[in-house]
Amino acid sequence: MNPHWRKWWWRLVMLAVTGFLGLNVVAYFHAYRLTHFSGTGPRTAAANRLSMLEQAVVLVTGVSMPKPVNTISPQSKGLPFAVVNLTTRDGVGLEAWRLAGNGPVVLMFHGHAVMKQVMLTEAAFFHKLGHEVLLVDLRGCGGSAGNATTLGWHEAEDVLAAYRWAEQQHPGRRILLYGQSLGAAAVLRAVAVHQLRPAGILVEEPFDRLVTTVGHRFHAMHLPAAPMHWLLVFWGSVQHRINGVALNPVEYARAVTCPLLVLGGEHDPWVRPAELRRIADAAGSQAQFHIFAAGNHGAFIQTHAEEYRQLVGSWFASLGTSTMFTNAEPTAATR
Repeated sequence: MNPHWRKWWWRLVMLAVTGFLGLNVVAYFHAYRLTHFSGTGPRTAAANRLSMLEQAVVLVTGVSMPKPVNTISPQSKGLPFAVVNLTTRDGVGLEAWRLAGNGPVVLMFHGHAVMKQVMLTEAAFFHKLGHEVLLVDLRGCGGSAGNATTLGWHEAEDVLAAYRWAEQQHPGRRILLYGQSLGAAAVLRAVAVHQLRPAGILVEEPFDRLVTTVGHRFHAMHLPAAPMHWLLVFWGSVQHRINGVALNPVEYARAVTCPLLVLGGEHDPWVRPAELRRIADAAGSQAQFHIFAAGNHGAFIQTHAEEYRQLVGSWFASLGTSTMFTNAEPTAATR
């Protein structure tokens, strides 16, 4: 090869190697900051709410997430409660709030980088339907131990701990599982991996695959997902010793043997309606699927209050687990 072209060839090779290494360094720190909570400082806003300059900074530095802390309790809604402390099989201490009741037990699990207080409105509604309710802080959040999240992988152990508590505290009572976003993924993983058999499962905006929802973070900044979404999942897997590529609720849903209600928003930037449909379809004929028109990511009980209460109340009634809506016809869910 001509010495002149050989020199340029090596420069191109070194440029490609440097670029690849640079992408991996950025992906490593992004994965770390996405799954580890810091002690202080403001939380980075959602990508679709950042300016172009702010997005550029986040692309280099990653997001900032202080550990979510509960600032209110069920007392703010006039609900008597007790604090319950759980311990998972891998030794993580969890804090939960118990709203005592005589009906079936609803175990509730929140989404990414938030805490159990965000589910208080739903919990009050479920409690009014006659259920006992347990709101759980997932590991790393609120009053639970740790400062990290595995986006649903190890959180399945948190679901298992709450499920075993309900079995021990209320032998013979039916158990229902409720999850939002990451919590929904943890619920479906727990059902599949730990072979749980609840009486019903209600999940709001669960992602179908971890790789898919990570890719949507880049779409929100009008950037291509590949190859960064794969690199983020890879390095997150290395850091937490998990297999993030296998974190696929659409596959876990195949293990569901009870009624399943899947809810989502039409304009959710992180979980698309078609992805939710795949989860419902994987669960088979016992699954119902509903999209709230113009809905975003969650908070449907607030943004679509009447529709949500009628739909969910009727679904509970169809299970025979609520004291309200017992004469209501189940709402037809979109399949």
